[in-house]
Amino acid sequence: MSVAKLRVLVVDDEPFVCKIAERVLQREGFEVVTVTDGEQALTALAEHDDFALVLLDSSLPDMDAEGVLELMRARGFTTPVLLSSGYGADAVPKADEYPNIRGFLAKPYAVAALAARVRELLGLADP
Repeated sequence: MSVAKLRVLVVDDEPFVCKIAERVLQREGFEVVTVTDGEQALTALAEHDDFALVLLDSSLPDMDAEGVLELMRARGFTTPVLLSSGYGADAVPKADEYPNIRGFLAKPYAVAALAARVRELLGLADP
């Protein structure tokens, strides 16, 4: 599958973070949808069954990452998730609890680190 056909959902309550992630991932050739809370993320997942990856902030205004992951599981969404947080990996749910977690990216993340991690998780070689 070409990168241009891959859609990534970015979930972060900080508009600046959403904009940076969107620009970086679009530059890499991905289609990007951004939302600012957990409910919007769940709605987007329900409306589009073709997300290749969710970049999920661990702390959102309406629920934390564990709440989003729990509702994803309850609603049958198995989309891979890359968690992000400024609080460190200890502040996020563990992959043994939620099988769709594919990794963690510390915030603030470097542009190159974000692009490389997403490409790696989606099984794409570096450009």
